Amino acid sequence: ISLGLVGSEMCIRDRINRGKELVPQEDGKIHEKFSNFVNKELLPRIESDYRTNGLNILIGHSFGGYFSLVCMLENPKINYAISISPTIWGRYEKKVDLRLKEYSSVNQNKIYFGIAESDYSTLKKGVIKLNNFVKNNSELKIESNIEEYSNEDHNSSILIGARKGLDKIFENWPTVFPPEKWNEVSKKKDTSIFYNYFHNISKKTKKSIIPSEDDYNSLGYFYLKENKIIEAIKVFNKNAYLHPCSSNVYDSLGEAHEKNNDFKKALKSYEKALKIEKKNGRDKSLINQYLERIEELKKSTN
Repeated sequence: ISLGLVGSEMCIRDRINRGKELVPQEDGKIHEKFSNFVNKELLPRIESDYRTNGLNILIGHSFGGYFSLVCMLENPKINYAISISPTIWGRYEKKVDLRLKEYSSVNQNKIYFGIAESDYSTLKKGVIKLNNFVKNNSELKIESNIEEYSNEDHNSSILIGARKGLDKIFENWPTVFPPEKWNEVSKKKDTSIFYNYFHNISKKTKKSIIPSEDDYNSLGYFYLKENKIIEAIKVFNKNAYLHPCSSNVYDSLGEAHEKNNDFKKALKSYEKALKIEKKNGRDKSLINQYLERIEELKKSTN
């Protein structure tokens, strides 16, 4: 989950200073109100309405970069902070130092700092100092990285920083089954290699990492090639459950049912694939292909 937070611009229309919502004031009330909204209203709503795996990332720039960092230190549900050109100086720096002293987590969280080559010198010094402190304090259980963007300034850093931050956060998450592993599965005819791969990633990241639609589809076709049709049907059914809006998963399931001589179920699967593809309206040749397959199966079931 990524939550994009704006910086410190003034909203002319309603005369609200957005900076006050993102950094603590002397009384702490405005900052606390917005923080409570993210932590107590927004995150619970996302978790209840969407299929998530509990990994929460907060992205912010300028005052928003400061806010994303502090929110991660305050809320154990926020795992990673991407903090671009954050306002780390003066009283804001002291507030972060205080949060770090109070910080405690059983998880290995991550912070990515991004700064521009032409950023404010005071800001750059504060961010570099904070990054060094986090990196050199293993008790915090926080992995910290910093990157400087050439030919960028404070206002443009967010454009490159958000993408680079996500690249860094996920650089060690090999969630796609590698080609060399498929070769190993094919050579040894051992699908436990596939399942163990994702089990080990899930264990390492402490998140439930589910194989992609393409990976499950490839596994199903491996079973078909080995004439293990029932196993293939189970995998394709699993894929359809996880990706109900994909016509391809029902196409594959239909093919497996055909090989099992269950033409009624094959027909039902292709009809589902056709319905999805018509709704998507993306590939007319695929729609025609499904129509032809359905007509042939109808003859077989009569």
